[in-house]
Amino acid sequence: MSHLLSDHELENCRRAFQHFDRDNCGRLDLWELRGLLSRVGQDPTEDELSMLIAVVDDHGNGSIGFEQVVELLENMQKSDHNSELLREDKGTVAAFVAMGGNPDKTGELNTDRLKKVIKDYRLSINIEGLLHDIDSDSSGYIDFNEFKTLLGD
Repeated sequence: MSHLLSDHELENCRRAFQHFDRDNCGRLDLWELRGLLSRVGQDPTEDELSMLIAVVDDHGNGSIGFEQVVELLENMQKSDHNSELLREDKGTVAAFVAMGGNPDKTGELNTDRLKKVIKDYRLSINIEGLLHDIDSDSSGYIDFNEFKTLLGD
């Protein structure tokens, strides 16, 4: 698999993954991932973290393996490279990119996909009510500013 991360970054990622995989099961849960992301300077909210996991969680069990952590970090790196001016939105931009938006805050997210992620991960968001208010044209898609409002940022 081809990675955007350098060999050195991948090795550091592997070491961090092993360090935060406290139960040595080869997967990181929400709290283990929070520790790893904190170590690399990211501080997503619990809801953002759940969304980030949901996008790359290939087993649907709320935990992710090393390859999914790499994918997540690469998505975040893409977001960082394209959003130096957007530092205050870093976690939100990373979640937006992970859900299918663009690092420069363009693009739109499918509301059906958002509903599925929120339902699957039992997030503390009243998605139907929020989408009713946010997606005023009922297009089934929301942009970055609407996504940010959805997350309460």
